[in-house]
Formats: sequence, structure tokens, C-alpha cells
Amino acid sequence: HPPPPPPTLALVSCTTQSLKVAWGRKQHKGAEYLLQMAQQGRSFRTVYRGSSTAHKATRLQTDTEYICRAAAISQSGQGAWSEHVTFKTLPSPPLAPTELVLRQVSDQELLLSWSAVDYPLPLTYEVQVRTAKPGQDFQQAYKGVACSCSLEVRSHDLSHEARVRAVASCDINGQEEVLWGTFAHPVHCLCKKLEEEVVGGAQEEPSHSPSEEGVADGRGLDRKLLGFAALVFVSVMVFAVAVLLGQNALQQ
Repeated sequence: HPPPPPPTLALVSCTTQSLKVAWGRKQHKGAEYLLQMAQQGRSFRTVYRGSSTAHKATRLQTDTEYICRAAAISQSGQGAWSEHVTFKTLPSPPLAPTELVLRQVSDQELLLSWSAVDYPLPLTYEVQVRTAKPGQDFQQAYKGVACSCSLEVRSHDLSHEARVRAVASCDINGQEEVLWGTFAHPVHCLCKKLEEEVVGGAQEEPSHSPSEEGVADGRGLDRKLLGFAALVFVSVMVFAVAVLLGQNALQQ
């Protein structure tokens, strides 16, 4: 029997430090397979020998191309090497955003801002929010390219917690890969009903209805009339006393 034909390599999955390569079903009973890999300009090295038809090579370099080839081995000897196929590991995902600030700007609105992440590929940002209620999970509240977003105040007198991460996508090995960054440490804000607070520490004078103002004016007028009547009464009494004293003086 002639040696087995060369297998056809295909990429199953990839990460930042691994490549999983497969080469289909066994074509010869008892056959083994050799899988070799090499970086550009370097010699091939064997990363697998065995009866399996797939292998995951680990401890690879990030964002690096590897040239792969495989051969089948039977009792008749080693077959020809497969065609060289180049596969690439994923780049490192974006770092977590920093300088997160969460503040309440109105009775129903929060504003979250963060610093832009330095990354060679275009980024989008995902924001998740939850309140301090027991058992509540984070829920996505924003996805976009801006480094700030408005969030809804979900409940007053409760702490709101927000976190954000950067996400990139790239075309690697003929398919689109999503690079999920890690979430930044959450920030908190205790939401209050701002409309109940006094702005600038100044208190407004209590307002009165027209009917209340009319009653107040009437009471003031009554007090003025009573004062005038008392003054007239005192004046009359002083005049009467003076007349009596004058009469007594004449009689004497």
C-alpha cells in the first residue's frame, strides 16, 4: 500500500495564545498524524503526533502568524506534507477604560463619562447598569463610540452602579473575530430627588393665595381703626379733665 495522502488543514478556533487545527476524518486505519508549525523565517517544529484528527497548539505568541503543515503516517510510511496554511493568533483585547465618573444631573438622568482607550483598531464601548437592590444583575444601557452617555435614574434613594468595557472586532483567518475587553471597576452614585433640594441654599418665600392676602389686608385695616379710636378716646378724656379743672379754679 502506498503512504497515505496529505491531509487538508482547517482552523477550528483561535485565541490570543492558541490555534486549534483539524484535518478531517481518518483515511487509514491505525494511521497517525504529524502537525508542524513555524513562524515566518523559522524552522518547522513538531507540535503534535498521534491518532487524533485535531490538535490545539497553546503557549503561542499573541497577534502572530504561524505556518502549519501536516502529514499522515501508516505502516507504509509517512505520506507527503500537506500544503502550507497560515493561521494567526488574536491580538490582545483592549484594556479596561479608566477615570470613570458617574453623577446625577437631573431628577431622572445620570451622566457617565470615561477616558478613551488607546487601541490600534476602532472601538465601541458597552455600558452596564444596576441598582443596589438585592439580586439585581447588570443590564446593558449603552453601546456606542462616544466616551460618555446618559443613563436613566431607575429609583430614588438607591445607589446606582455602572461599569464600561471596550470592544473591538477584526478580520482574522478569513472570519470576523470580536475582542472583548475587561470591564472597568464599577462606579456608584446615590440618586436623590433633586427637585426637593433648595438650589444655592436660598429658600423661597411662601406664596399666598389672593383670598389669604385679602384677609391679611382686612386685618391690618381693623388694627389701624382701633388705634385711631383709642387715640380719639384718650384725647376726649384729656379735654374733659381740663374743663373740670378750669371750672373748679373759677369757683374758688
